[in-house]
Amino acid sequence: MRGGEEEERSRRRGEERKKRRGEEEQKGRRGAEGEKRRRGEEQKGRRGEEEERSRRRGEEKRRRRGGEEQKRRRGEEEERSRRRGEEKRRRRGGEEQKKRRGAEEEERRRGEEKRSRRRGKEQKGRRGEEEERSRRRGEEKKRRRGGEEQKKRRGAEEEEKRSRRRGEEQKGRRGEEEERSREERGEKKRRGERRRRGGEEQKKRSCHQSKWRHLVADLIKEGFLSNQLRRTEISFLRMQLRTGTGLKDRLLSAGGDSSVSAAKLKLRTRVLVTLLCGGGVLAACCYVYEEKQQRFRRQRIEQLRQVAVGQGNFSLLDHRGQRRTKQDFLGSWVLLYFGFTHCPDICPEELEKMCAVVSALDRDTSLPPVQPLFITVDPDRDDVAALDRYVKDFHPRLIGLTGTPEEVKHAGQDYRVYASPGPKDEDGDYIVDHTILIYLISPDGLFLDYYNRTKNEEQIGESVKNHVRNQVKLGGVR
Repeated sequence: MRGGEEEERSRRRGEERKKRRGEEEQKGRRGAEGEKRRRGEEQKGRRGEEEERSRRRGEEKRRRRGGEEQKRRRGEEEERSRRRGEEKRRRRGGEEQKKRRGAEEEERRRGEEKRSRRRGKEQKGRRGEEEERSRRRGEEKKRRRGGEEQKKRRGAEEEEKRSRRRGEEQKGRRGEEEERSREERGEKKRRGERRRRGGEEQKKRSCHQSKWRHLVADLIKEGFLSNQLRRTEISFLRMQLRTGTGLKDRLLSAGGDSSVSAAKLKLRTRVLVTLLCGGGVLAACCYVYEEKQQRFRRQRIEQLRQVAVGQGNFSLLDHRGQRRTKQDFLGSWVLLYFGFTHCPDICPEELEKMCAVVSALDRDTSLPPVQPLFITVDPDRDDVAALDRYVKDFHPRLIGLTGTPEEVKHAGQDYRVYASPGPKDEDGDYIVDHTILIYLISPDGLFLDYYNRTKNEEQIGESVKNHVRNQVKLGGVR
């Protein structure tokens, strides 16, 4: 019995051992299959990553080629604009021509230095680490030279601003002299008018005296006056004829001439009727004119409301870090420009032109102040600190606005502004292609007019004055 039980136990132990071994072998086979599957997936992932890298390299090459083509086109455009600028400078001549030629030579030399630097970088990349160190030393020297040249350029720009201010002061003096001459001519005209009126009044007085003389003679012939009264009244009439007053009462009391009083009553009635008719016609004309102005005002408001430019609202940060919206500028005339602080030439020129217009309008005390605004189209680089440094070089009341890319894009779309950043160079720098316009906004926030690069300071200032005067003449459209 005991032997059979022991055999049964040993048999069961053997079966259990076999089951454990089978389970362990099955787990091992499953682990090996999972490892193979995992390795296959890793290989597929590596292949996908390699394909993605190759695709990105191809796209990067295409972007670089497109950027080089765009740079080439921009170089051609810059060359054309440079030639036009040279032609203008030749006409102007003198000191300005020398300064601008110096600036063009500076830009040309910088372009040559950039190209030579790129060639040097490519050659030094093929060489060893020692040549790389020497290249870095050369770049450091060039940066120092560039800083010195930038200081010189800033000095030249400041000198140009001073000369421009002197020209504006001379224009102001000329305007004052012209105003004085106009006042003198007006005074001469007023004197001549007074003399002419004095001659007419003297003629009327002499005619009036002659009429009264004939009237007295007729009264004497008719016998209305006695001899004694004739002598006393004639002496008094002679005295009154010199002054032209008091004759009417004497004649009425002396003779009681009913025909003279009736004639004078008819004259008064005619004058009164004429004045009433003239006043009615004048009141009707004023009413019709006012109705036309009201109708024109309503039509103008509807037209401005229908224009889909500047109808929305924006919320951006100014150069002091404060949140500003479109509602903050209601009640003020606004000149608005979209640009970016890293622009080499166009944006600074347009901002200087806009600020010069604002300064010229500020000198006219009859006009309300105009608020200049600058909204960036490059929010990635133009933060609050960059705008604060940038706007200090222009008008003291210039406000710079920036924000997130979505906020800036929304503000630009509201005014139909196109902005597209170009490809980056090796230093990470890039140019933003954008719309170049100056917008005029009314105190009600309505878009009124725009000015492109062909408009100069005088044309823009005159247009703004006309808009302001028409707005005031229409009673301030709301």
